[in-house]
Amino acid sequence: TTFSGSVEATDINNAASTTATFSDNVTATITNSGTLLFDTSADKSVTGTIAEAAGGDTTEIKVIDSADGAPATVTFTATVAADTLTVGTSSNAGAALFEDDVTVPTINITGGDVDAEDSTATFNTAVTSSSGITLDDNTGDAKVIFAENNSVDITGTIDGASAGEGTIQVTDATKTFSGAIGTTQALTLIDIDGTSIFNAAVRATDIDNDGTATFKSNVTAATANDGTLTLTPNGNNNITHTGAITGSGTLNAVEADDGAINSVTFSTDVTAGTFNVGSTTKSGVVILNGDTTVTNLNIYGGDANAEDSTVTVNGDLDTTTTTLDDGTNSAVTKIIFADSDTVTISGAITAATANDGTI
Repeated sequence: TTFSGSVEATDINNAASTTATFSDNVTATITNSGTLLFDTSADKSVTGTIAEAAGGDTTEIKVIDSADGAPATVTFTATVAADTLTVGTSSNAGAALFEDDVTVPTINITGGDVDAEDSTATFNTAVTSSSGITLDDNTGDAKVIFAENNSVDITGTIDGASAGEGTIQVTDATKTFSGAIGTTQALTLIDIDGTSIFNAAVRATDIDNDGTATFKSNVTAATANDGTLTLTPNGNNNITHTGAITGSGTLNAVEADDGAINSVTFSTDVTAGTFNVGSTTKSGVVILNGDTTVTNLNIYGGDANAEDSTVTVNGDLDTTTTTLDDGTNSAVTKIIFADSDTVTISGAITAATANDGTI
């Protein structure tokens, strides 16, 4: 059934194995057992919840622009649930904005067949996607945006359809990602303009951080950091950052747990304005396998005997000042110049107070 004009009703019930197509505004509570297709070529809204009917029928929501070129946006104002969400196809883009929680096991976002046909799904609140989000670039790009000034959880993996496809953008308040990002197929870009926490491993061609980003597992990406980038092992795990870090922002490497001394290894060159290892309450253990260029390198011991902080330098180190700041109790700080290469150490190395630190 196709509805070319606007639809207003108390309830819409869509039966199993049927497709209801809407090309204009919809105002109704929708109970879906089949497929809902929103194919407008102008910005429209869907006002009312979309829920699955009892009985276990296969359900899908599709947002696909009916015209070629840049897609119009369909805005969903209430909660949405389905088995599958499809935004765009390989021939026509789609753009969807979700203003309330989304619970959809499988989410597919696909760019179209011309440059202007970029497909986007924008989520303003929590997303639960147990089977994950797949981003499929074609000639047009595929992007998922986590927006709005609220702190929400994003549950599920996010992958490219093939290696080097798809973009994640994070804006405003804290978005916490529980699933792995790009581990099956690495993404093109993770663009962070707000605050984000990644609890599992992350892989992308590039990360561009102009906000505040915290990573609690391995990161594989060339990372441009002009904001605050924190690598924080939690539990009994070590972290490796594979790929150069550039930019003038702040870089932190600090243990999440009291008493623990898990390590953060940087596989290649690191550039930052300020690099903090450890804190006054936690340890930090860093291994630098490339050349490091930072204005200020600060090494802090924690507040417990076991919370010693160390930086092992296996390449050149170019700083204005390296400061060693022993912690409370017996927590100490140390910088180690190791490996068998001939390297250059530039900049002052100083104690925060007398008798702090070891070279």
